[in-house]
Amino acid sequence: MIICPRCKHSVTVLESFAIVNPFDFGCPACSSRLQVGRKGEMTVWASGILGSLLAAYTSHLWTVQLAGAHQILGFVAMVFLAMAIPFQWVTVRYADALLRRG
Repeated sequence: MIICPRCKHSVTVLESFAIVNPFDFGCPACSSRLQVGRKGEMTVWASGILGSLLAAYTSHLWTVQLAGAHQILGFVAMVFLAMAIPFQWVTVRYADALLRRG
């Protein structure tokens, strides 16, 4: 779980959507500069690779379906929501955080 080593604040899934760079982000409670630790790096890379594979599969389905534009956009939006929230939860649940040096 992403817990700030300085103030012991536990980052929620909702707060984690504000983290743009997991290798340099601020604690939502005390603004300490943090970075993911070793477990966090592995989790971020694994979810990134799995997300890329799912995106490739989604784009494959997109070309195979040959549906209208509004149906395709709806399909992509549903797949994105179905993937983004579980990936974010897994990353927040299994990542660790360290104080950023420098």
